[in-house]
Amino acid sequence: MERLRRIGLLSVNGIAAIEGGLPITLNGFHAGAIGVSGARSVEDEECAAAGIKP
Repeated sequence: MERLRRIGLLSVNGIAAIEGGLPITLNGFHAGAIGVSGARSVEDEECAAAGIKP
């Protein structure tokens, strides 16, 4: 999986986006997301990617 570079924490008017979550897309459409927490951010994201992998 190619890792995208992005901000580790983003806050937008009551919403906080933190590494460890990934979008789920099917046929080019957003179908949901998966989030993992409990380890380092990089490890959380690896676990999320494993959950999405077919």
